[in-house]
Amino acid sequence: MIGEDLKDVADGNTQGRVNRVFAQISESRVGRCIHTPKYLYSVYAPDKDGWKDKDSDYYEEDFLYDLEKDPYELHNLIYDKEYEDVRKQLAEELKEEMAKAGEKVPVICSSSD
Repeated sequence: MIGEDLKDVADGNTQGRVNRVFAQISESRVGRCIHTPKYLYSVYAPDKDGWKDKDSDYYEEDFLYDLEKDPYELHNLIYDKEYEDVRKQLAEELKEEMAKAGEKVPVICSSSD
């Protein structure tokens, strides 16, 4: 499993560390997400089975939450035009995390496509 020693984080040794969490969503679906201090962004593979498929070449945007304005994640902003640049940036960050985990870099279809 790819990861990091969280003891370093607990000890305050965070120099050079990007403050975001990458997670793989499996079993019920094939999905990926990142959580930053400000946003939660997720994508899923519509034609993949979480029990059978480990990843995908193609994902679609699923949800985006502005955690500062909506800490309870009640308002999905994935179709909000005001967040288009944020979605694009988070999609790139997600692809970066996927590559670091040894996955192939996929196509992420924007909700505005």
